[in-house]
Amino acid sequence: MGTIEYQILSEAAKWILIAIASLLLSNVRKILKRIKLLEYKLQATDHALERSFKNGYAEYRDAKLIELFEADRFVNKK
Repeated sequence: MGTIEYQILSEAAKWILIAIASLLLSNVRKILKRIKLLEYKLQATDHALERSFKNGYAEYRDAKLIELFEADRFVNKK
């Protein structure tokens, strides 16, 4: 009786872990889609600002971006 109960318990645990992993994976995919959408919106905003201002906005943006990357600890963490 003990081995049958152990097999049932291990099989149930395996299916529970598979369900949890699939839920986590689906949530990660949703987050990645939202991040990609934000990237597209940011690119569209940059394009619109550069076209409307035409005053070197992209140069100032790129300089500030490089400054922020150099000062950042999360992105540059190895």
